[in-house]
Order: sequence, then C-alpha cells, then structure tokens
Amino acid sequence: MKRIIILLIFSVPLLIFAQSPEKLIADGEFDQAIDKCVDRLEKDRGDKTKLYAALKQAYETANDRDVSQIKELKSTGKPNIWYDVFKLYYAIDQRHDMVYRIKDKLEADRVNIQLIEYPQDQKVARDNA
Repeated sequence: MKRIIILLIFSVPLLIFAQSPEKLIADGEFDQAIDKCVDRLEKDRGDKTKLYAALKQAYETANDRDVSQIKELKSTGKPNIWYDVFKLYYAIDQRHDMVYRIKDKLEADRVNIQLIEYPQDQKVARDNA
C-alpha cells in the first residue's frame, strides 16, 4: 500500500509537467504553453519548428484575448474597471518579457512573432486603478 501511495505521489507531478505546449494551448493554458516553449527553446530541447509554431499561436491568442477584454471593459464606461484593465496589461507585459528572453533566437531563426508592449496604456491603467 505504501508503494502505491509513493508511486502516485511521484507520478502525478510528472504527468502534469510532461504536458506538451500543444495540449496546454488546446486547454486554454496559453501562458503555461509560452513558458514551456521558451524554456525548451532556451535549452535547445525539442522540435524548433513545432515549438515556434506553438509559441506564436499561444502568444498571439493570449494577447488577442486580453486586448479584446480590455476593449470590452473600456467600452462599458464604468469607473471601477481599471484594476482589471491593469491586470490584463500586466499579463501582456509578463508575456512580452518571457518571449523577449529568446529574442535573439527568434531573429536568428527568422521567426515572425510580433512582440507587443503597451507601456503608456499600462501606466494609465495603473494610475486609475
């Protein structure tokens, strides 16, 4: 019985960490997929073509989702939206910083991922939050 419990304790984290970026994207876990892709690309582990494709898809989908939510919140005209808007801009900024770590690899391999930043909008949201 102890062996089964020990086996379960060690196998569950392995299953969680072994998820592919494609599976994470399918599950809507875009930030985790980006992190996994960047980590693997930094360490030169895995198929670069698939990792770059997954990175591009996750990065653009997550940013499009967040920008859409920001526009939706701003269109309400409510004054209590700014904290949520700031959190979304902060998430975009964190994603940018994560992908920026491999900017040289992206340029060397001619991968077209548009790194976007909203520093002025983030500052406005922070000031109004």
